[in-house]
Amino acid sequence: MDNKLVFIGPMNLGKIPTAGDSVKNQLFLDRFVQVFDKLYTIDTADWKKNPFILIKLVGTILVHPHAKVIISANPGSADKLIRIIKMIGFHNDFFYWVVGGSFHTMIEKGIFSAKNYAFLKGIFVQGQSMVDSLRHSGLNNAIYVPNSKSINHYGKKEPKKDSKTHFVFLSRVEEYKGCTDIINAVDCLNQCGYSGKFDVVFYGRESEDTAYMKQFNEMVAVREDVEYRGLLNLRDTNNYDELAKYDVMLFPTYWHGEGFPGIVIDAYISSLPIIASDWNLNKDVIEEGQTGWIIPSHDVGALIEKMKYVIDNSKEVQRVSAICRERAAQYDSRLVLSEENLKKLGVLSC
Repeated sequence: MDNKLVFIGPMNLGKIPTAGDSVKNQLFLDRFVQVFDKLYTIDTADWKKNPFILIKLVGTILVHPHAKVIISANPGSADKLIRIIKMIGFHNDFFYWVVGGSFHTMIEKGIFSAKNYAFLKGIFVQGQSMVDSLRHSGLNNAIYVPNSKSINHYGKKEPKKDSKTHFVFLSRVEEYKGCTDIINAVDCLNQCGYSGKFDVVFYGRESEDTAYMKQFNEMVAVREDVEYRGLLNLRDTNNYDELAKYDVMLFPTYWHGEGFPGIVIDAYISSLPIIASDWNLNKDVIEEGQTGWIIPSHDVGALIEKMKYVIDNSKEVQRVSAICRERAAQYDSRLVLSEENLKKLGVLSC
């Protein structure tokens, strides 16, 4: 019997993905096309505005009753789809690949009902703490599967040509991603004698909040040591060489939906230690003093002190950088989503 998969979620097929869920799903597709005999995709981007997508979803599952079905979407959209699927009562094996790191808290708070997810063959989450929480809520089908990417190129780390510490931010340009905190930290560092010893470059999709984006651009424009360079497309693997030109990644996020961010893997591929907030799964995937440093969430003072530390301790940064490069390989999708592991998860038939 052929191994068939129906893969459901926002993908933005044929386009450069910008949102975290579509980025993740395009990476999944890169791997799934290699291991399944037949792969059927249901791109749910804007599915609420296009009822034909739901009709296609139901029809595809009905036509392929022996196919495994994976839903990979943010918790809000996934909850609606899973309730519809449960109500129809298909006979396929269904799996939910959770996007982000807030699903377990929504179950804990009763925002979503655990009983709607009990029929699933597996709920795949990106942190062990999420598994523990979901099992405490009665969902014993929760399974830890780390985030992963197909790693075909490691960022080339050239010897430093100057004494500056070059910081980089790589995520959506949003206040809750810590962008304003970073700029405030820059100002404080300059005021206490660190001017000329560092700079910060921001990469990422522009915020849909036009007021914040205007404010951010104005803040960047009046600071010589801060620059915004737009979106860095890492589907072009040569851009990992660009990322490797920096010394340390800044990730002081406090976004409610943060899970195991793909940018952590991007940083490791590029030999970049990370200064990250103690938020959601960051502590699960960034090891203190080994692949980066964890600071209290939304704490500009702590961010300033850790930025000072890495500026003053270049040899320590080099040591941690080497560990990051070693750790990257464990998140290669060919390892995480090997045929053996997919069989253990029940997604691929033996």
